[in-house]
Amino acid sequence: MKTALKCIGVLLIALGLVSCAQKSEPDYDNPGFYDQTLTITAVRDHHRLQEFARRYMLRYPGVYIEVTSFNYDFPRYIEQLFIGLMSGTADDFFDADIDYMNPATIRLLADWLPIMRADPDFSEDDYFMSVLNAMTFQGGLYEFPFLFQAPHLIVANSTIPGLTQMLADYATLSVTDLKSIREAVESDLYLHASFALHSAVTFYINSFLDIENRTADFNNPRFINLISNAVEVIDTNSRYIQLGNNWHFDFATEEILSGRYLFQEVNWSIFQYFLPYENEFIFEGITPVADADGRVLIGQHRSYALNAAASYKDLAWDFIKFMQDTERNGLVLGDELFMPVYRPFMRSQMHRAMPEWLSHYARQLGWRIEGDEADIIDGFIAQIEELHDMPMTYLRLPYVIHDILRETLQLFTDGLISAEEAAIDLQNKITLVLWEMG
Repeated sequence: MKTALKCIGVLLIALGLVSCAQKSEPDYDNPGFYDQTLTITAVRDHHRLQEFARRYMLRYPGVYIEVTSFNYDFPRYIEQLFIGLMSGTADDFFDADIDYMNPATIRLLADWLPIMRADPDFSEDDYFMSVLNAMTFQGGLYEFPFLFQAPHLIVANSTIPGLTQMLADYATLSVTDLKSIREAVESDLYLHASFALHSAVTFYINSFLDIENRTADFNNPRFINLISNAVEVIDTNSRYIQLGNNWHFDFATEEILSGRYLFQEVNWSIFQYFLPYENEFIFEGITPVADADGRVLIGQHRSYALNAAASYKDLAWDFIKFMQDTERNGLVLGDELFMPVYRPFMRSQMHRAMPEWLSHYARQLGWRIEGDEADIIDGFIAQIEELHDMPMTYLRLPYVIHDILRETLQLFTDGLISAEEAAIDLQNKITLVLWEMG
């Protein structure tokens, strides 16, 4: 019961924003930002930012926030953002993107950390600092992770008796751990079913790639051993059946419970599959994925960068605080499937957002929610808090390097090159890309 109940917490606390009945009343006691303007460029979720801006201006008359949208046109957004940053015409505040987080452009962005620490209300205890620390680049925090994500592995509880109990000894799971477990249970079943080899290897890429210092170390026995082990435990011919919110429950269940797989990757926080179903758990053993150095892998889902030339950096920080503070903005968590980096954001809203979800599962899926609702939610909160002390590493992988990984590792998967040849090829190609990044 503990495993099942703790896992849905990530889904339910990390959800996006929908309106509630509470309204933001005007607050005229805000002389610090009166007559200031904040310009924002959004490539994703611009409707949310526009709603936040509308509510902020309603609450603080005299402040003006303008949101420009590129409506998911990422190539045009990146091109125009580069031009704007280099020419000094970029907006103050914009969606962060991996491809401009490099040494050549980082000097054009502001470091969030000194701005945050200059705020008398800022406390490190309020944030998942392990996430912020993992996302620093050249000593600064140049993208603020409003929401973050982390991959996990699960096990079908009916596959091999005792497998779930065995996982209790693992705080995280790596490819090496998966192979060891497979050998321990004397199984020839695949441990991993949901993605191609190159996607799996990206989980461990930070052990071999240092974007910040522009170094690569793929041509070594450790990496060769990693991909050799990974290709043994990953079913590279399987359908992509990552458990996401767009997958039909019956289809996903049939695939996983078919007896073909020991483990399955789950989408970052789709944990409704862990709720009790007819007094039994469908999946158990939720465990975060770690890289080759034992660090939990994280990615940003929604993060924001700040123009170093912005006139009102404190206003930009206050706007982020406003988006995190439902008492100020009058919104509650709703439909987003990722985790907020601001811990009070999670704590304060869990008891407001989760009852509706619990009722939904009971009403729509016929699942039985056992135990006191408040106790269940408190258990979710406690489980999420454990992330605060876990070592983490941030997947900062430019698209061009991701494409190189996919192409080379596909050749290895198809048996056209050896692991040693794949390591040499990656070393040469990625080193060249890093050199071109300056």
